[in-house]
Amino acid sequence: MRRAPLPLRIAVRMLPEDAREEVLGDLLEAMNARAAADGRAAARRWAWRQPWATLVLRMQYAHGSERDASFRWRWRTRSLGRVPRGLGVSWLDVKLGIRMLGKQPTLTVVAGLALGLGIPASLIPVHVAGIYVTSFPVEEGDRIVGIRDWDLEANRPVVRLLHDFAVWRAELSSFEVLGAARSDPWNVHSPDGRAEEIRGAEVTASVFTMLRVTPLLGRPLVSDDEVEGAADVVVLSQDVWAARFARDPDIVGKVIGIGARPHTVVGIMPAGFHFPLNDDLGLPLRADPT
Repeated sequence: MRRAPLPLRIAVRMLPEDAREEVLGDLLEAMNARAAADGRAAARRWAWRQPWATLVLRMQYAHGSERDASFRWRWRTRSLGRVPRGLGVSWLDVKLGIRMLGKQPTLTVVAGLALGLGIPASLIPVHVAGIYVTSFPVEEGDRIVGIRDWDLEANRPVVRLLHDFAVWRAELSSFEVLGAARSDPWNVHSPDGRAEEIRGAEVTASVFTMLRVTPLLGRPLVSDDEVEGAADVVVLSQDVWAARFARDPDIVGKVIGIGARPHTVVGIMPAGFHFPLNDDLGLPLRADPT
């Protein structure tokens, strides 16, 4: 063991033998730094406090080799106080950790395999589901994809604007049909005067062309419905038709209140149709870029 002031040598004698040399070097470095900052007298007083600190820690953590790593960690944090703020580890901790891994090669291999294989294996269901399950449950649903803008500098999606859709619809040639939808809650008024908030979506007529779903009654939205100044119309889901209008067979053509304006019902979609998410109303999205 290298020559050092007596109190530091006493302190490290109470540590596990395989840690003495490293800790003594750190103590000497800390003592020299304190001497340069506060003077040699302050450094000597600090040094004489280390045997007592070691004795207290040894009494708390000295039983069992499995606690050696915890003991050294407490020694490092309490005696030296040199752990970088926000990091929580030191070079000594790294060296001692590597030494402990070397003493338990079987455990090290098992832990490495568990991390190396377990983490990728846990992600497999997510990726498999993304590849095989997420297509729309409609005819040729696997050909339907979503488009979004991505901010490369911030590495996050950009909020899509109606103007973006107008540009894409005019310029993109890789898609047979391009549709857009914007969801919001709407107050729907029943014939009995009750108003209930129902989730609905303003959609382009091209959405119905893309999904190829035939309405149960009436018609879907058409391009003429998107023209500014056209009559306000709505397509209802079968759930809303049944719950709010008692499956009225003559519902098509009737006027109902949606929000603050009257809308004419032009169609009822079949069971299970809730585009784009859990929307029960389909209203025209008037996508004029101006």
